Amino acid sequence: MNEILFRQLDRLESVDRTDAKAMRAEIARSKAVQQVAGKVIENGRLVLDVAKAGVAAGEAVKLPKGLLGE
Repeated sequence: MNEILFRQLDRLESVDRTDAKAMRAEIARSKAVQQVAGKVIENGRLVLDVAKAGVAAGEAVKLPKGLLGE
């Protein structure tokens, strides 16, 4: 996720600031990436919270692949 966000930041920084149309398009794209990233993070937190509750209840818990950056 971080890699995607940093690539988007690089794209945003590399846009020709004199090209208003390109700037608006890249800003819109950045906002979309931010919204999707926020939802992915929210979902990851929920999964982690459920896993913590399972561990606290003495259950064996298997985290989804990629949740911890694997």
